[in-house]
Amino acid sequence: MKPIRDIALHCVLLTFIYYVTGTLGLHFAAPPGYATLVWPPAGLAVAALYLFGPRLWPGVLIGSYLVNLWVPTQIGRPTHAFLSILPALGATIQALAGAKILHEIAARVPFRKAGAMRSIVEHVAVYLPAAFLIGAVNGLLGPTFLLLAGALPRETIGATYFNWCIGDALGVLVFTPAMLAISRLYNTRNFA
Repeated sequence: MKPIRDIALHCVLLTFIYYVTGTLGLHFAAPPGYATLVWPPAGLAVAALYLFGPRLWPGVLIGSYLVNLWVPTQIGRPTHAFLSILPALGATIQALAGAKILHEIAARVPFRKAGAMRSIVEHVAVYLPAAFLIGAVNGLLGPTFLLLAGALPRETIGATYFNWCIGDALGVLVFTPAMLAISRLYNTRNFA
């Protein structure tokens, strides 16, 4: 079992990475400004919880909270502290669910060195729909929370759902496999 100090250090590191990549990702926000066309933190969070275990969820929650705290509302001011926690909860649920889905995929479709092309095709066939399923978790939760809290105008909800789902799904599709490939280079083990 990992010492609490190591888990806390990993959480702080994940918070920092989520915040930096999220802040950069906001530069690609589609109107009305809540959802981005590619959301790297979604993929990074899923990979982190898959590789290092679900105990790192506070890093996702705090990182997402800090990013959402500075997203301007429709009146041009930073988001209220309460409203910022709602999409952060969705991001955390998404990362936990995504890591669980990846564990299920790994258990059902083992990667074989022999017949590598067949193995790659099997992984893509399973992973591609899984990435969009994972991206839909917060793609549906985040805008719904903001709509219910009155921070998102009803007339923009359809576009926000679509953009948020696609942005998170593309983040998972691109950045999760990249992080998993990097972890193989460094022989990272699952610390769950």
